[in-house]
Amino acid sequence: MDVRQNTGSMYPDRCFLSHLTYEDDDHPHTHLYFEIAYILDGSIEHICNGEKRTLQPGDAVLLRPGDLHTYKRFQNNAECIHRDLCISQDLFAAVCNFLNENLLEQIKNSPQCLYAELTGEQLSYFENCWTNINSLFDKNSLTNPNIIMPTLKAALATILSVMELPKFEQEQTNYPIWLKNMLSRFTKKIYIQGGIHAIIEGIPYDQSHICRVFKKCTGKTITDHLNDVRLKWAKSFLENSNMSIPEIAEEIGFVSESYFTKLFKKRYGMPPQQYRLLCKNQLKGYPTIGMNSVL
Repeated sequence: MDVRQNTGSMYPDRCFLSHLTYEDDDHPHTHLYFEIAYILDGSIEHICNGEKRTLQPGDAVLLRPGDLHTYKRFQNNAECIHRDLCISQDLFAAVCNFLNENLLEQIKNSPQCLYAELTGEQLSYFENCWTNINSLFDKNSLTNPNIIMPTLKAALATILSVMELPKFEQEQTNYPIWLKNMLSRFTKKIYIQGGIHAIIEGIPYDQSHICRVFKKCTGKTITDHLNDVRLKWAKSFLENSNMSIPEIAEEIGFVSESYFTKLFKKRYGMPPQQYRLLCKNQLKGYPTIGMNSVL
């Protein structure tokens, strides 16, 4: 079993897994666990929930369950190596609670995955940590967790402490708890596909009140925010997958392909199929007039 391909769970007897990735990372996917990845050598483009960022050695990213992400390897630098740390939700929650009782909710409610920059000394330190921890797992499995868990939690707490929460979280300080929880749903596939009814399900207020507070706090309607997220996901699928336009529309929760095409064209200035063609031509080095205005 390859954990990079296994979006449902990790190895059944492991709450943590660390490995190096040299290839086979160019496919959009999500996980049910938390993942921290950092670049050891080379550079690579990381795409998370439709947003792109070029990662260099030392750059780290923290991904939550449900974050849709992929890597795009540059043609002249295919040898990029990144370390992936796969962490079960229970273990991640325990480490967060040790650092700050509000940290887990802040991470979950962030509108995007989190990034950090590690120094050379930090990279060396963490590489030694995971080598030691993997050795402990190999020797003890989970038969003697008292040997493994303190070392593992200490290392994870250390790397989490260097991840910076975005300013957006400070802006959310005065948001009602239910709204913070609701905003976190916009990063999860099940809610994106389910639409507004799924996103507001279980919130103890009527829909008109929810919509009014949401618009007051965020400046956008729930529908507009949901469509923004869906279109970013669609853009990522068009750039990084071979899914058909109808399949993409269904994957991101649009019942009508024509409505999806209309919204995409309004947002990016061209229909989805044309955008995909421009992306392919750009990779081949063909002229792409107007591409910069789209990106």
